[in-house]
Amino acid sequence: MDNWMRSKLPPLPRRLPPVQGETTLSYVDRLAKANHLDSRNLIGYLNPELTGTRGLQRRFDISLDVLAAVTGIPTAHLAQALPEIRPQHPDLHTTGQAAAGRPNRTQPACRRCMAAKNIQTTVAIWAHPDHNICPRHHLWIGHGVIDPTDQVEVAQLPEIPRAQVRHRNLIRRHGRGRVEPFYEHARAVIDWSTNLPCDTGRWNRMDYFVAREQAKTASSPLRKRRLSLARSHDYAAYYPEVIDLLSILVSPYWLRIAVSDGAAEREHFYNQVMKSGLTNGTPALNRPLQKWIARQRDSQPDQAPAAGDLSTIANWPGCRRPLESARSRPPCRDGSDDGG
Repeated sequence: MDNWMRSKLPPLPRRLPPVQGETTLSYVDRLAKANHLDSRNLIGYLNPELTGTRGLQRRFDISLDVLAAVTGIPTAHLAQALPEIRPQHPDLHTTGQAAAGRPNRTQPACRRCMAAKNIQTTVAIWAHPDHNICPRHHLWIGHGVIDPTDQVEVAQLPEIPRAQVRHRNLIRRHGRGRVEPFYEHARAVIDWSTNLPCDTGRWNRMDYFVAREQAKTASSPLRKRRLSLARSHDYAAYYPEVIDLLSILVSPYWLRIAVSDGAAEREHFYNQVMKSGLTNGTPALNRPLQKWIARQRDSQPDQAPAAGDLSTIANWPGCRRPLESARSRPPCRDGSDDGG
């Protein structure tokens, strides 16, 4: 049966609108459950080539016209909400919306936003790498979240939502193509330097998360069980420091100093890292940071500045003098100079 004939079929009994940015797999699964159908049967109906596939474990292609006929929802509304079938409706204006595929990722939508829509099941959405916090409910919904129960309440730690705002501002200023790769490097640097218990913001926030979970389970019959926090708590705990470092890495001023061959310029860069309280230990011994510097030096050998005084570098076109932070670097609890 071709798409034209299928488009003449009546829609399913229950109409179910998709969530903005929802994956096709998630939507079809919810559509099947709402109409008391087996997901595999519905997949086979939407695309006969997929008859017999096991569940919704992979991406699949379906026709926008067929889906519109089955759901009773206009094609423009479906294409606007579902990134994977959006290319079938090229006339839409989707500037700023997350597209399907890398570097974007799939993640569970905010459970409180879904509850407000009377949706009780997990909804997977396509999101930009910087979409880590729900701005309305202050839930961590980014890295480390596999299930909606992994989403972390961060309203009591205002520096984490503020970091999300700063992250977005950096993207607006420098562009997503520049910020996103550097974000992964900044995350690796902070994770390497603070992965051992130290008197840092990361571990102070983790102590808060542990105390909060212990208070929740104090009166539970299962209180004797071992307390285990989802990985998302750790990602949220050091997110502010990641954005602090990211603001330095994406800066053309600090980049040119970091890749300089002059010892004075490199020391100036390391001092900025230390003054901002971004890492424990010595930045010159931070392996991910050194790898980032080496990669930047190799990728732009002709742009690396020669050794000279800092006043010359500061006057280069495109360089802006950064704001010095008054925060000092906290010592490690274990007394070591290198937290990694």
